[in-house]
Amino acid sequence: GTVLVPAGSTFLTGSLKLKSNVNLHLETGAELLASPNPDDYEEKTLIKALDAERISLTGRGTIDGQGRKFIAELDEDHHQPKDWRPRMMILEHCRNVRLQDLTLRDSAFWTVHLAGCTYVAVDGLSIITDRKMPNRDGIAVDCSTTARISDCHIEAGADCIVLKTPERYAEFGTCANVN
Repeated sequence: GTVLVPAGSTFLTGSLKLKSNVNLHLETGAELLASPNPDDYEEKTLIKALDAERISLTGRGTIDGQGRKFIAELDEDHHQPKDWRPRMMILEHCRNVRLQDLTLRDSAFWTVHLAGCTYVAVDGLSIITDRKMPNRDGIAVDCSTTARISDCHIEAGADCIVLKTPERYAEFGTCANVN
């Protein structure tokens, strides 16, 4: 099914869990705002999917991580983050994933984290984070296979796109067939 965020609407939210066969669709002008309250989160993540199949996040709307609310100290060249800040999205051990056309803005930490995923299509995302804040990767691909990332605009405070094989996700193998 489709979870629809209608055009022109704005919703403040904590953690969201995506289940199999679900498309989270944000229409043009729709916006999800990340809560600045740590009590509104599970596992320090705004959007999470675990062991899900055929999931997608689509539309021309915006997901705003409100990263500016997680800054402890502003500096002209480098911002100091608070001790606690959430990732925008982690999709772990998911299959048949599509991320398309969204604007992902001001993540407090990593923006899109794909861990142990297979058959992933990322197309047309606009990821914009404050480049003065550390550890704001655009798209982190950990131990994922058969993934395509295309036509994205990424401004990140760390890596725009990074492929890794960290020990934490060793059970999923290495990155392979990522274009």
